[in-house]
Amino acid sequence: MPSPEAIVSNAQVSTAAANQVDVRDAGQLAWLLGRDPKQRVRVRRTLVAGLIYLGGALFLAGGVHEGLVERTSAILLVAYESLGFGFFYLAIRSEFSLRCMDPSLTMLQIIHGLGAVVMSYSLIPGARSLTLPLLSLALTFALLSRLSPRQTMICGLSATAMLVLAFAHAYLLRAATVDVMQESINLIMAALSLPVFASVSRQVKEWRDRLDQQKDHLVKLIGDLRELATRDELTGVVNRRSINATMLEEYLRFKRHGRSFCLAMVDVDHFKRVNDDFGHYEGDRALMALATHAIKFVKRPDQVARWGGEEFLILMPECDLLQAQRTLEDMKATFSFLVGDGTASPRNVTFSVGLAQCLAGEALAGVQSRADSALYQAKAQGRNCICVAAL
Repeated sequence: MPSPEAIVSNAQVSTAAANQVDVRDAGQLAWLLGRDPKQRVRVRRTLVAGLIYLGGALFLAGGVHEGLVERTSAILLVAYESLGFGFFYLAIRSEFSLRCMDPSLTMLQIIHGLGAVVMSYSLIPGARSLTLPLLSLALTFALLSRLSPRQTMICGLSATAMLVLAFAHAYLLRAATVDVMQESINLIMAALSLPVFASVSRQVKEWRDRLDQQKDHLVKLIGDLRELATRDELTGVVNRRSINATMLEEYLRFKRHGRSFCLAMVDVDHFKRVNDDFGHYEGDRALMALATHAIKFVKRPDQVARWGGEEFLILMPECDLLQAQRTLEDMKATFSFLVGDGTASPRNVTFSVGLAQCLAGEALAGVQSRADSALYQAKAQGRNCICVAAL
């Protein structure tokens, strides 16, 4: 008698399970399992099913040896299981199953397992009392394999149809050994259990769909929260906390590989006067305009962040002073924004920049301090200019 676990040997393979495949054995047993991580998981599960079928074959061999199972019946059952296992293994291992909607061939393997149970019923009279429990267990596994209600119904109908055919075969060929009343009860119970399994399958699918929706909502919510935690709400650029983490990573990379980087402190000129003369709304518009211009102007991996108030910080990895200064001068020359455009005396917004390059042996706080000092120097020189910190 085959083990019922064989029925679910190739249940749906989850992405999480595929991701847990140990990369260290990617080159091992490639001839047997293949190289694609998901396919390797599917092949592994099919091989486990083969081991279970092998265990069933050994069990049948013991039954033949003890005279409990006819040799011909055992051969037929083992041949059925072996052919099914060989087909599923080759279909999955050759990646032919990838052409199917279910690359694991889950429903087909469940039906194949149901067929093994029904063949045992037909060929081994002593196993008939276990047939209905095994079929029920098999259909329960079908529910757990994320099959749709329709697919579960197909499995149930297939089990019932195979059981009817097996009963007819046993009754017609071995009428003397068949308990008609008992087998009729088994058929009725199987027919009655089918709607129950279909109903439960539909309910389970609704629960899964609801859980999937909640999971998607939670993932989106976490993403939104992460975005809120790393972005400045007004300008849309990253905030101080986020750029601090990025600067630390760049600084550690600089210490490891010696690839220097530059920091630019950018400050809107006379920002308090803008707010006082034109209102905070116009001041906010000026900040947003400068942030948008900087984002469009600087290229990856450069990063723009709002440092605080009217100050911005631009991180420029793997960039020397000359390159950084040219970029900032071009950015400055192409920036144009008027506040109070609808008033009689609109004002052009300008900004000042302090630029510093990280030096060998210098602490991160040191380069930040030098960039900040250069910014104050730019303000002292009349603003609307770029000052480079001394090396």
